[in-house]
Amino acid sequence: MVNEGTGNTSLPTTGDELLFYTNLKTCRLPLHHTLQGILTLHMEAPSTVFAFLLSLAVQWLLVSANLSGAPPTTTTGLAADTTSTIPYGAPQIGESPTAKLDSFTVDLDAPTTNQQAHSGEGVDRDGITERPTAATTDLRPVTTSRGCIARNAAGVSAVQRGSKRLSAHNKNPSTVTTEATTKPETLTARPTKPKPEPICPAGCKCENLEVHCSRAGLVAFPEGLDPRTTYLDVGHNRLTAIADDELAELGLTKLTSLICDDNAIETVGLYAFRGLHDLALLQLSGNRIRKLSPFIFVGNRDLRHIDLTGNPLQLEHGPLLMVQQLEWLDLDQCNITYLALDAFRDMRGLRYLNLSGNRLTWLRLSHFSGLNYLRYIKLNGNPLVCDCSTKSLWRWFKQQAVHVDAKCIAPNNGTTHSWNFLEVLHCVDETEYYPPLP
Repeated sequence: MVNEGTGNTSLPTTGDELLFYTNLKTCRLPLHHTLQGILTLHMEAPSTVFAFLLSLAVQWLLVSANLSGAPPTTTTGLAADTTSTIPYGAPQIGESPTAKLDSFTVDLDAPTTNQQAHSGEGVDRDGITERPTAATTDLRPVTTSRGCIARNAAGVSAVQRGSKRLSAHNKNPSTVTTEATTKPETLTARPTKPKPEPICPAGCKCENLEVHCSRAGLVAFPEGLDPRTTYLDVGHNRLTAIADDELAELGLTKLTSLICDDNAIETVGLYAFRGLHDLALLQLSGNRIRKLSPFIFVGNRDLRHIDLTGNPLQLEHGPLLMVQQLEWLDLDQCNITYLALDAFRDMRGLRYLNLSGNRLTWLRLSHFSGLNYLRYIKLNGNPLVCDCSTKSLWRWFKQQAVHVDAKCIAPNNGTTHSWNFLEVLHCVDETEYYPPLP
């Protein structure tokens, strides 16, 4: 180094600097090791790096001039009459360039050159003390007149340790250690966001997991309800549709009763009730629903009661709904003019059926075959014909102990009669007659 004011050159004093400077001066340490060593050994004092670089450049020129005519390093001990040339800084024959570097140790607290000179330790011709270490023994049988190989290996080891310190410094600039080990990071659990508190919408009444929002002026299902809600009444509002998965996305999968009567609902998605496995009661009366898919309630295995009263349904051929466990079905005033013979085929658990207030002119026994649990049926308000085909249906209802609330019209004069009129109707042939399909 160049002392300020005097211009004299002085040697580094710390152990790592000593090794680095020694190898630089005597063995021409490779450029990338040189730069890495500069950054490593002086990262604790960044403000002096520029001055050190300037000083080092002068030292490099001096060293290059002094060593331009230096003799090559030779190896001895391989054979009595054999001498081979080894470039400066080369590893031992048969070993990789990084062999045995782990065995080198550098004492960072080693005394300076002047201290060693006073203590009587050997000093080489360049004024640099050569301290015997385990590394010197490991490098045999390779020997040099100036100990270049050992110094170079030890210097590389020091640079490698410095590189580790530099990596640690880059990870945590506020902390610089001389140890190659890093402390394990302490893992801390991230704080979880608290779940929002359930809210009761304006105009609604919420208690005991029941939400009553009738006549609350709603245009959509309320948000923020308790996901444990089992009863929801949104009747007499302005809802226009029930979209696919809308209720499930609102977290209302625990509903057992859903009241949506007297709204303006026109469309109901095929998956509108998906995920509502506990749904048992569904009221959709007083809306504008025209079509419902037969498969809309396939996943609602606890559904027992469906009320579709007052919807202008347009029924198609085939099963009306596929709900085997359904017990109660209201189809009152749905403008039904025709029922397919297999309309109730997939409702074998049906107990109560309301078909009153429609425009049915005929019903046959085939419509109700398989409904062995049926106990009550309402047919009044339909212009049913009192004929012999209808009498076979009357007979089956009587055998099954089904209570029938119905009237029929005599085909000859249009007179309205009670359902029991069919009992006294004299029929030679009760073969069912099927009018042409509409």
